[in-house]
Amino acid sequence: MNRSSLGQWCCSKQSTCFIILNICVTSIFFLQYVLHSNGDARDNLLLTNYTNDSHRHLKANKKVLEPRDYTYIIIHYHKTGHDLTRSIVDMISGGIQGISKPTVWTRRTMLSTFNKDTRCPNKLKFQEGIYVMTAPNFFCDTETLVELLLKEQEGSFLQRNKNKPRRGYKIIHLVRNPYSLAVSNYNYHSQNPTPESWVHRSNPCEEEKLRGHLYPDLLLPVLSPIMNGNDFRELYERCTFLFQNPDRPQLQNQYLYKHLSELDPSLGVQLSTLHMMTQVVTGGDITRMASNIVKLNDLKHSVARSNALHHLATGNPNDELIQVMSLSTDDFIVDPNGMARRFIDFCFGNTVSDEIKTGIAQHYEQSYMDLKSGSHVTHTSGNTDVLKEALRADTLFGRVLCNLENVVEQALAESRG
Repeated sequence: MNRSSLGQWCCSKQSTCFIILNICVTSIFFLQYVLHSNGDARDNLLLTNYTNDSHRHLKANKKVLEPRDYTYIIIHYHKTGHDLTRSIVDMISGGIQGISKPTVWTRRTMLSTFNKDTRCPNKLKFQEGIYVMTAPNFFCDTETLVELLLKEQEGSFLQRNKNKPRRGYKIIHLVRNPYSLAVSNYNYHSQNPTPESWVHRSNPCEEEKLRGHLYPDLLLPVLSPIMNGNDFRELYERCTFLFQNPDRPQLQNQYLYKHLSELDPSLGVQLSTLHMMTQVVTGGDITRMASNIVKLNDLKHSVARSNALHHLATGNPNDELIQVMSLSTDDFIVDPNGMARRFIDFCFGNTVSDEIKTGIAQHYEQSYMDLKSGSHVTHTSGNTDVLKEALRADTLFGRVLCNLENVVEQALAESRG
């Protein structure tokens, strides 16, 4: 079996999909890690950036980092935690008194700062504090992403100035099961009235470009073999069939919302999901989320490998200078108190008392119960399970979304430990 068919085979055998999940996705991550770090020019450049003054400074300054020594980066997407992000910021602020107010980079910021040559955002200056990134586009190679986060600048742990302490990064990646995200997205935007106006002027089948790049051209170098070119071709064909079907002439010249409000829900959820998989500017967050999982995993292991080669590793993952934790919005819905406690442990370790941790977690749980009636929370008519199963049963969505689901579940399993 070749690499290009590995991901699809994983989800074509439903009876063995659970057994294969970890083997399949872990193998994909391992293959990409080997390709990115087996002595090629990219990794040589990455490792060179860590040598000489930077590594000597790290050795001289080596100490256990306190929570205040980290920069906290929260990454989220549409329907993965708009309100949850605010609560996470509050939880961090509750454990670190005097921390600066968060810097928020919106989806528009992430699009406007995208560099067409590097395929990542232009340099964003990280200092101490909290940063919120909405749907970032990390399509660059590993050393460029390392440079984006860790290049010598004020507050960076690669700082040559010995009078300034090194800093670490804790990246909180808010993700969601692709099927759950797809149905939540459909229910949210098909409401009457719809909460967001852009659906009245959106064509989900238009092949959008980001700085001249088509979305498949950006995604495939990262997601292959999880997805391939034929997958995108079939997705675009399905979109055209749903959006311009001659059997529904009254909808042929209408925008997305009209289709969502009039199509049978089993078809409407397909159309809204296509928008969340194939549109690089106005949508695309399901595939973007999976791509960023792979890229952040690559980043984490590359930096850890570099630290090990330069004898900077402590053997304790809580001491790593870059730590990534994937958290599921679905898990926060099921167990808000328990998930808040897991998050607090990740951020603060043993530096905060159990009493304070319990208080923060209980406060979040109460806040979540209050937010359940908020405007950005999707309220369904009990169709969630039915629509999920409709997507799973579909030949195209059942295959492609299952492969992406495996990526998400593997990342969550690693974060759970």
